[in-house]
Amino acid sequence: IMDNGQLIAIGTVAELKQLVSERDEVINPSLEDVFIALTGRDLREDHSEDDKPAEAA
Repeated sequence: IMDNGQLIAIGTVAELKQLVSERDEVINPSLEDVFIALTGRDLREDHSEDDKPAEAA
């Protein structure tokens, strides 16, 4: 799992789901549940204008 260019977790899908299931007591977490649990934010969160790459001139 990468967040803002940082590697925050590595493992198989099953390993990441098990990690979140045990840590946060989530039954049968989805990959979105895993992402939210590990990053603290939703996959669909809007990025601010400052996060957008500059357009090529």
